[in-house]
Amino acid sequence: MRIIPWVGAAMMLCAAIPAGAANNTLDGGTGLVVMRTADTLPRGRLDMSAFVWGQAGRDAQDNLDWDALAMPQVNYGVFNNLEIGLGARYLNNIDSSASDLQFVRSQLKLRFLNLRNQGMSAAVTAYGGLLPSNHTDVASGANNYGAELEISMPRLLKPLGIFHLSLGFEKSDTKLATVPISYQRQVKKRVNLGVDVPLGKQWNASMEVLYTRAENLNDTLTLVPGLRYAASDKLTLLVAAGWGTPKNLARPQVRVLAGVSYVMGAASRTASPPAGNNSAVPADDKGSQATQGNAAAQPSAPPTGE
Repeated sequence: MRIIPWVGAAMMLCAAIPAGAANNTLDGGTGLVVMRTADTLPRGRLDMSAFVWGQAGRDAQDNLDWDALAMPQVNYGVFNNLEIGLGARYLNNIDSSASDLQFVRSQLKLRFLNLRNQGMSAAVTAYGGLLPSNHTDVASGANNYGAELEISMPRLLKPLGIFHLSLGFEKSDTKLATVPISYQRQVKKRVNLGVDVPLGKQWNASMEVLYTRAENLNDTLTLVPGLRYAASDKLTLLVAAGWGTPKNLARPQVRVLAGVSYVMGAASRTASPPAGNNSAVPADDKGSQATQGNAAAQPSAPPTGE
């Protein structure tokens, strides 16, 4: 596959100053719109979110097959470097009118590295599906699970934006291009690349490149441009679209999604900032002040626990 040109195009974004904000993602846990990053929720913060999206792919007769999905989820910062989460995904196939709860998913993310001077942070996430549906046109009926390594490097593309990378291995459902539609759990290797570009105090743009190699199937590559709008210190709105390649093999081939993320227990949306970001770090729960890099301390900054 001609992957390099796509990856290069994803990184050609306008110059901006890196900044980090906490919001739930479609993959589960904090991150961009779809992919997780090395960020974690500060201790005691609860992030509630809901996503709705439509996606389409081609079946074996080259007909478009449409799904509508919804997923509420919650994530909680147990410690500054540890968060846990739970979400449930509901699917409705437009063509067959089949619908059911696909699964309930739980995840745990631990940030084990935060080298601020070197400009890098890293985390690991373990996740699994519970109560999978037995309806073959909605899910495979088998439990899904996997693990992922997330790395964030704000200085790598400076001043373009914050660079994120994740590497994962999982056993998860794949929608097959059969008639009728069916699902099969397969072994997958995943590589995700992302660039986060602040567009001011309230807007962030992102580009995500999602690469998947699944057993017995061709490799697929999906591009996901997204926008996040911080309506307040606690409320974030998210929109994104996705296009998959190669044609008629990527599942889904087209995706359009929207989401809302709301943080409780904090006066600020700012997460534990990525390493190397020189913006000030607000005070922790005991009132102490800290800064990243060479930034000056800000006594009046709101508490985030980091």
